Amino acid sequence: MKRRLAWSIGIGVFLFATATWVSAATMAGVVGDWVVYSKAKGSVSKLGSDHSDGPARITFDAPLESNTGSFTYNDPGGYIYTGDFTLAPDGKSLTMEFDADGLDEFERMMADWLQIAATEKDLFLEKILFVYDEKGPLIGSVKTSKKTNGPTKGTVTAKGVVYADIWDRGTYIGYGSAKFSYKSTTKAWFKD
Repeated sequence: MKRRLAWSIGIGVFLFATATWVSAATMAGVVGDWVVYSKAKGSVSKLGSDHSDGPARITFDAPLESNTGSFTYNDPGGYIYTGDFTLAPDGKSLTMEFDADGLDEFERMMADWLQIAATEKDLFLEKILFVYDEKGPLIGSVKTSKKTNGPTKGTVTAKGVVYADIWDRGTYIGYGSAKFSYKSTTKAWFKD
């Protein structure tokens, strides 16, 4: 089952979480708008899989004399993820994490996808809860360009179990669970 959804683009925010820089970066090189392209595939046992790809934008905002700031990730599906980032003093690493709103938005995007997949099987899900495995979302190293001092490629994987109340054509079936997995690859095109 193939569907084009915003499933992948939202998780792309994670990809910048542990960046390894080829050369020392400065805040001036990081701050600004970056156009990226993401490909992702997610699957949930008993419901199927989904894949999507497309352009998105991430904005880093910070005072140039600081090593901390915030980011906003806008995907084409209308989801907006937010969080904070820190540039290491030596300029060789960039770490990021969602703020509470950003994490909520990520899980809202995943829940929306699950609702669509369930509807195709005449099911309706309520009280959706994602529980990641003990490793949590795994964020791969992000390669950067010497020319731009910015990210060029990164991967994100996540696995776990999703729980929900399940309804079949208006009849309550019960509280169920299914394994889920997710993988995305995101490449930065250029700084806008």
